[in-house]
Amino acid sequence: MRQLQRFAICAVLGGIALSPCLAGPVGSSVTYQGELSQQGAAFTGSADFQFRLFDAASSGGQVGATLTSSAVDIEQGRFAVDLDFGAAAFSGQARWLEISVRPAGGGAYTTLAPRQRIAPSPFALNATTLNGQSSAYFQDASNLVSGQIASPRLSGTYAGTLNLTNSNNTYAGNGAALIGLVASNISTGTLADARLSGNIPRLDATNTFTNTLTVAGAALPLRLRGGDFGNSLLEFNATGVGAGWYGRIQARNDHSTLAGPDTLLLNPDGGFVGIGGSTARGPLEVAGETYLSGAAPHALRFLNGSAATLTIGVAGGGGQYSSSAIANDAVIRNEAAGGRIHLQNGGAGAAMTIDASNRVGIGTNSPTQKLEVVGTAAYRTARFANPNTTQADAAGIEIFSASSNKAMNLVMGADGIFYISQASQADGGFGTSLRFNSATGLLSAKQYEIRGGADIAEPFDVISPDEDTRPGMIVCIDPEHPGKLQLASSEYDPTVAGIISGAGGVAAGLRLKHEGTLADGDRPVALSGRVYCWVDADASGPIRPGDLLTTSATRGHAMRACDPRRMPGSVLGKAMTPLGHGKGLVLVLVSLQ
Repeated sequence: MRQLQRFAICAVLGGIALSPCLAGPVGSSVTYQGELSQQGAAFTGSADFQFRLFDAASSGGQVGATLTSSAVDIEQGRFAVDLDFGAAAFSGQARWLEISVRPAGGGAYTTLAPRQRIAPSPFALNATTLNGQSSAYFQDASNLVSGQIASPRLSGTYAGTLNLTNSNNTYAGNGAALIGLVASNISTGTLADARLSGNIPRLDATNTFTNTLTVAGAALPLRLRGGDFGNSLLEFNATGVGAGWYGRIQARNDHSTLAGPDTLLLNPDGGFVGIGGSTARGPLEVAGETYLSGAAPHALRFLNGSAATLTIGVAGGGGQYSSSAIANDAVIRNEAAGGRIHLQNGGAGAAMTIDASNRVGIGTNSPTQKLEVVGTAAYRTARFANPNTTQADAAGIEIFSASSNKAMNLVMGADGIFYISQASQADGGFGTSLRFNSATGLLSAKQYEIRGGADIAEPFDVISPDEDTRPGMIVCIDPEHPGKLQLASSEYDPTVAGIISGAGGVAAGLRLKHEGTLADGDRPVALSGRVYCWVDADASGPIRPGDLLTTSATRGHAMRACDPRRMPGSVLGKAMTPLGHGKGLVLVLVSLQ
């Protein structure tokens, strides 16, 4: 570490003096210039500096922050840096600058001694006075010749007259203690009630008029305001629909005019009342949402004469507005004898009807069942409670054709069996039916027709880890895995079990399995019926329709059976399509022999 020894001050606080020609404030930064020597010789190079300001030549307290100037260029010992300790650092008290230095870029700082005293420049000596005047001079208001005195500095009693004769003069205040005012000269504001005679309506007092009060005019003849904000308004005028007179009682939350909807509108022409709008075209016209508030029960009742015809309500307890209602139920009830409730959109007729017996019709105004849905004149769907007289608790749905007088019943019988039956409307019975017992899982019908498959299959797990197992391949019983199968791989195998279903686009028609036992698996294997099978026609000759087929040495493939001694127990069925040579799919009628 090099020792930096001498530090000299050449100029301090350059440019701090104020001058009238300056365009703006000079700021608080000062320029410091010094000389740095090393072992008695002027230093040339680059160094890092730290500067601290103190209030004493030694010890004392530091003033402001520590400033760092890195990589300062030094030529023949001379250097200059800008320092900004802030304007508050130089308050007129003596200050000393402590300097620490190190070679640029690293190492420990060396603090140079002694501290350097900061001397003021000649113009800075004038900072304690301004143009030779002390601060007390400027605190005397009698010495001020321009500017404006702040309001808090104005107080006291003035013996002379204060004249505001210039048209630009204004007076702001509450007018307290002013005398000699002429009322005709007051152009704005509101006179207090105490300044009004008893014959003039007052703002904050009860007004009593002993004679008829007549207000003339057409547009706004009478307005009475009140309330906390002065916004409640009562108005009578001749505007509105037609030439009739309307009485308006209007409450608003602002101080605007009467433009916009009214709170309450009275139309004497028909005795009509309008709420929330600008018209009253019927006995009661309400614009916007309507609320019936408070705890239930509450309701709207529509009367036909003196009797209630329609009630729309919210029940407050059991049985209110309806014998089946409980608390908070919404109820729509027609109380007229024999009356119906219609729900519709537009004028094309009711979309839904509830008759006096609580039967519901959709598309019909005269339902005959608990639920009846009508699409056209020939078809309807209904829910009925007793489709069969032999089972009193049966319930289901009837699909009825009026043109053929036939019905399809979907019925859950009292015996727990689900029936699908066809019957005439008159016989009321189940007729020929498909029956499903949900308790036993038994499905019963007189005939079944399967249109999506052509074989009877059972699912098996096929063990063949090293082979490509595909639909149409022949499988045999796997002696190493009870209940499972493996791909056939030898000629005339007596353990042949069947053909994996699904090849050639023909699916299994009926699958038989018992879940959770060995009689289950993931590959449907055809045991009877028609199924496509992979055949190797090169193994024992071309395949012709009617040929018996057996297993071959080609894994999963069949071949023509031509050795009567080995055929018993190894024949899987008869070919129904030909294959001249090579490998391909042949339609097989499965018949294990």
